[in-house]
Amino acid sequence: MTAAIAVVVAAAVAVVMTAAIAIVMTATIAVVVATAATIVATAAAVVATAAAVVAAAAAVVAATTAVVAATAAVVAAAAAAVATTATGTTAATGTTAATGTTAVIPASAETAAAGIGR
Repeated sequence: MTAAIAVVVAAAVAVVMTAAIAIVMTATIAVVVATAATIVATAAAVVATAAAVVAAAAAVVAATTAVVAATAAVVAAAAAAVATTATGTTAATGTTAATGTTAVIPASAETAAAGIGR
């Protein structure tokens, strides 16, 4: 009878051990699944950050393009102002269109020798 009780006790211990192993395995699987979910969430955050960086770079390019266009407009306006003043004087030759007189005589070797010019 004692041997039969020992067999029953051994079987009961084996069932309890099997159940404990199953519980531990279930908990381990839950930890693995949670870790995988964390990895996926982190990867999604990295992708979102990269997209934000690309969008910021595109905004910088657009702003730079706008600055270049504005600078080109300023340069064009300055060139137009140098080419012709409000009185019609052409800056390159110093000749006033309305009178045909020379406002400024550019310096050259000949004019310098004659004592004329700047």
